[in-house]
Amino acid sequence: MRGSLRNSKSSNPAPSAAPVSALNNRKIALLIKPMMNTESRSERWRRLQQWLWLTLAVAPALYAMKGVFSLSSIFYVRDLGSYFYPHYLWMRRAVANGQLPWWNPDSGAGYANISDPSFQLCFLPTLPLRFLLPETLGFNLMVAFPIIFAAIGSYLFLKRRVSLSAAALGSIVFSISGPLLSSVNSLNPATTAMLLPWLLWLTDALLEQYSTAKLSGLALLFALGVFAGQPDILFWEALLVTLYAGFSTATDEAGWRLKLRRMTIIIGSGALGLLLSAIQFLPLLDATKRSYRGSGQMLDGWSIHPLNLLETIMPTLFSTPLEPTSHLHRWLFQMNSGREPYLMSLYMGIATLIIALVGIRYGEPRRWTKFWALGLMIFSILALGYYTPVYKGLRALFPFISFFRYPSKLTIFMAFALAALTAVGFDAIKRFAQQPQRAAKTFRLPLGFAAVIIIVSAITAILTLGFPETAGHILSAFANKIGLDTATSSLSDMVFELKKYSLRLFGLTLCAALLLWIGGAQRKEARLARATLFVALVCDLLSANAALNPTMELAAISEPAWVAAVRVHPTDRIFVDEQSPLSPAPASPQFNFYMPPELSLSQISELFHATMPYNAIGYGLRDAVIVDVTKLRSQEYTQMIKLFRTKNVAERARFLQRAGVRYFLQVEPPDGNARVLQPIASCFTENLSLYESAESAPRVAVLPQAEIEASLETQFEKLFSADFDAANIVLLDTPPPAASGKPNAASTPAARITAAGTDTLMIQASAPQGGGYLLLRDSYDPNWRVEVDGEVAPLLRANGLYRAVRLSAGEHSVRFAYRPRPLFLGAAISLLTAITLLGLSLRRKRVNVSNAISLEPVEALRPCDSLEIA
Repeated sequence: MRGSLRNSKSSNPAPSAAPVSALNNRKIALLIKPMMNTESRSERWRRLQQWLWLTLAVAPALYAMKGVFSLSSIFYVRDLGSYFYPHYLWMRRAVANGQLPWWNPDSGAGYANISDPSFQLCFLPTLPLRFLLPETLGFNLMVAFPIIFAAIGSYLFLKRRVSLSAAALGSIVFSISGPLLSSVNSLNPATTAMLLPWLLWLTDALLEQYSTAKLSGLALLFALGVFAGQPDILFWEALLVTLYAGFSTATDEAGWRLKLRRMTIIIGSGALGLLLSAIQFLPLLDATKRSYRGSGQMLDGWSIHPLNLLETIMPTLFSTPLEPTSHLHRWLFQMNSGREPYLMSLYMGIATLIIALVGIRYGEPRRWTKFWALGLMIFSILALGYYTPVYKGLRALFPFISFFRYPSKLTIFMAFALAALTAVGFDAIKRFAQQPQRAAKTFRLPLGFAAVIIIVSAITAILTLGFPETAGHILSAFANKIGLDTATSSLSDMVFELKKYSLRLFGLTLCAALLLWIGGAQRKEARLARATLFVALVCDLLSANAALNPTMELAAISEPAWVAAVRVHPTDRIFVDEQSPLSPAPASPQFNFYMPPELSLSQISELFHATMPYNAIGYGLRDAVIVDVTKLRSQEYTQMIKLFRTKNVAERARFLQRAGVRYFLQVEPPDGNARVLQPIASCFTENLSLYESAESAPRVAVLPQAEIEASLETQFEKLFSADFDAANIVLLDTPPPAASGKPNAASTPAARITAAGTDTLMIQASAPQGGGYLLLRDSYDPNWRVEVDGEVAPLLRANGLYRAVRLSAGEHSVRFAYRPRPLFLGAAISLLTAITLLGLSLRRKRVNVSNAISLEPVEALRPCDSLEIA
């Protein structure tokens, strides 16, 4: 019993051990819980910091595009108001009417919108903006969208390498730089350029840890680049990102196999991107093959004149189209191939350059920094374009570069490289202030550069202020050497501008140098100096570039009164002689154009085109001849335009009347039988009137005869000639096929449109004995299909530009339908690729190849844990 009792007693403590253990566990948990909560708060604080710095990074971009939320005015500068806005309105109307906007029958006798990526019909991010929001707001958001997302993407990319404050600064430098903000004026360059930081960000993530989802995301970004509508910028982006993957993120020990493998991954994602974008890429390729752009003969200017590089630190030194015309400098056009500059501003600021030099010399990680320094140098040279043998040599070595236009756009890449270097430079300044052995005197390169700028700007200011005649003589000698105008007015204007901007440059450089010196030293004022430098740089950029994208009240460019007279016959075409000093080769030598000195060239251009619209489709009208902005119209169209510009007023009118033009908006009457419908009051021109022609041809007609003429130039010459019987003869370049349609009783030649949409046209036609030719005076495109009495018929090119079908005698029902095979094939490829990538991504099968493609350890500062700017 005792034994059993003893045993039972000895076993009693065991149950009591559990509560003790549980109590201890609770104590441990209570001790650990505060630490866990501290970590949680720390993570929340870090996320809050990231959002705050992101907000700061985006705020300047929003300020620079501050007109975006207006409901009564639009962004209008350059192509925005005269080209993009009219097409934007047309597409909204087409979709609202239940029509697909693939083909625009109203623009220049018809145009394949889907083949032109500049319209961004497949650019998914902005489609809801353009079709679902109110008209003005949707357009403005579409314009401002690239700048906002460029700021976000730059911040996300840079914060992987630098502190949050430095990432925000680099993002601001890129998003409100002169080149990027100026590119908004043409929309497509900015939309494509905004993808660069996103491509780099996802490339970093992909190389850090490979996954199918990331690869698919990178492919989607490349596809969006195609949809954005600027293939040349996308090409340079793809090249830059590929080289970045191979040479920027690899360690020095990495061999060529590793680098090639990295680049192969990026090239593969680009190829997948092309497959994803096949719905846009194949129609573009199809149109390019038949266009002037694809002929390899295109040679465009708008390179950066070497002297224009001064505007990177002296804004609008040679004036800008945004200034009043009375302020325009004579050298402005001479340095831009006789035109206004493609980019309104190149300004990136002297403070930016100084901090970037700190980054070049002291930025970390070094391999990453050297990559962007080399990129800055290369793109600076390429942006000079035809002013150096480098770009010409590239065109000769790689013929496909001849498809690209305007090397000046490459300054956008300069701006991004400078932004990256500014970010690492700003971190280097802080790092030096924290390391006693790295005193501020080590900033020899940036401070030496600043000293040179200070001395040169001081000497320039002294000369222009105290000795203006001597400054004028020096400028005259310099201008003679580089072939610029040496008129007294030009030199006096230049002396005035140098007087103003040299003082500005002197003050900014001196302040930036002092703030750099203090901010990089171990002083109690160092943090304040760095914060001041940050703010001063941002304010400098905003003061110079925030006005690059102004808005204009829609009331000022609303529909003119003469449009109502044209709407009496809404299906007939109009010709607007918009040719003026803004666009050479006017129809009449008596075309006088007055430019009010108080308005800017951009305002004058938009107000002028509000009266004489660059694209009449903005008012719901139909035009026969327009300028080929993107050079994607057929080579036949380009050939006709060149010939058109050599003809006199009467010859042009004859051609246009045969193209179905009823209304003429011009200075002189098209012929003696035309009547004045309405004089046009305009402060820009004299004797401008709207004329109605009594001899215009209908849009559709049945002609009894055909004449074979293989030479398209000869065909066009006949259409200008008074000896040609255009009412009875259709011109073909090949022998016609057999007549289509079921023969029946012959009737009087006639044709009328019974139903019309954007991509279909129904016509009732009748042909005489022996048959005839139904001529549709709409642009020829091989992707149109024609059916006669329900049977497929051969489509003919007629009169060099238009469509025709040969008919048998009698009454017929004819149907034209736009069925672009490249679009349908591309849509199938895009859909199949998207489904495949989505399926692979959803499997979440990750392949760990970190040993093969891991990133170089980042030696630069990681995102800081406090809200310090420095």
